[in-house]
Amino acid sequence: MREKVDGAETKPARYCELVRRAAVFGEEFILTADKLTCAGAEVALGFSEPMFDETGPRIETGTEAIIIKPLERMEEEPDVVIIISTPKKLMKISGVYNQVFKEPVRSEFKGSSAICGECTAIPFVHGRANFSLLCDGCRTFSGYRPDEVAIGMPYSVFAELAKGIREDRIIRALCGCIMDDLPKNAVKTITEMGFDKATDHFMGYAGKHIIRMYAIKNERGRIEELTLYLPLKFRDEDEARRMYERAGEHFSEPYMVRLRENWLDIVLPVELFAPLQRVVQDREKFENIINSAIDTLITKVEEFRKKYGN
Repeated sequence: MREKVDGAETKPARYCELVRRAAVFGEEFILTADKLTCAGAEVALGFSEPMFDETGPRIETGTEAIIIKPLERMEEEPDVVIIISTPKKLMKISGVYNQVFKEPVRSEFKGSSAICGECTAIPFVHGRANFSLLCDGCRTFSGYRPDEVAIGMPYSVFAELAKGIREDRIIRALCGCIMDDLPKNAVKTITEMGFDKATDHFMGYAGKHIIRMYAIKNERGRIEELTLYLPLKFRDEDEARRMYERAGEHFSEPYMVRLRENWLDIVLPVELFAPLQRVVQDREKFENIINSAIDTLITKVEEFRKKYGN
């Protein structure tokens, strides 16, 4: 925030407007004081001194420019990451935050200077996440929807939180429905494909590989996704940890990788796009879906082993 930067000229606008445009439309901006049209944001972001003693959260005066862009386009680690979403989604993020940091997300807000003060200045100055219900300026002038709220956090906090969210997603992907809850026709079809039925998953072999299959219920209680799980064993925890770092480069979305002791779990979600009991009615199609996914998973794992010599 404090170094002068060069780049494309930004038209006059509010900071909260540019943040939302970056988040929603993927736009990029370089904001300087002469382009900022909100006096409150000018103080909160450290472009100028407050005119009165009493003021909200703010960055010490000295900011030259602020780069605003989607996180994936940042060439360097940003100072602050802002997430704009619905209360339900931020509720889930807050749950993972509590698991990772062993404390709840703090919410310091007063209905003004929300994105600039509450979601930028507080995380930047105090080094912690802060949740905001936004303000009239955001909602009246900058296009924030009634169902949108926001949370800001230092990048270091976001990075740890992202790991926790991935871990939470993996755990949910490896927590299958109890087999007795599955439609009988689905259980029959899967077991006839060569999978044994366990308490909460199916297990089978594909060549030398052990494959586990989990059935995942969505928020509506329907099973429209399966996950395939292939464990890789290493000599010790140190080797597994080294391979885990390399796996992050090799396995991208939709793959997930989990480290546990001297094992790596490679997980591949399989979208069915319809309830499981309906999909298995066309047995040939269902078998093709699963077998193709298994082949894809094994091929990717073998490429990984060949590349890194294990």
